[in-house]
Amino acid sequence: MKKRIYSLISWDEFKNLIKMHFGIKFVKIDDLCIDGIKWSFLENCLGIDDLEIFYCLESLKPFSGKLIVVTDASYMKGLSPFLVDSQYIKQFVESHFIDFGDQFLDTDVFIISFECNTAWIFHHEGVYGLAEFNKDT
Repeated sequence: MKKRIYSLISWDEFKNLIKMHFGIKFVKIDDLCIDGIKWSFLENCLGIDDLEIFYCLESLKPFSGKLIVVTDASYMKGLSPFLVDSQYIKQFVESHFIDFGDQFLDTDVFIISFECNTAWIFHHEGVYGLAEFNKDT
């Protein structure tokens, strides 16, 4: 039997954590796209494997601690944000299609670390960036 490497947190808990850690009243996931994000662009992102895009995100800043991950499955599959320990994030990306029937980076994806006060963001049109939040927010 395959070990489950994630758990789910409710949308209400997610919203409360965003407010508590980042000082943002969360209404929609785009609220995390704050000023000051340096965006990079991937050409032909539709033909790129999820892991290659994942490595682009990881190159911005290493993942650490507990991560909250929001993918299309969080909405479309009737789920909610995923809680994944950073040591399993690569495995989560690799198994996302098998587990949920969707590519990990098929649409917008947010990976959030409250420990790092950081959100890694991938937009479905091929732009990606890093949002770093002030701890005093």
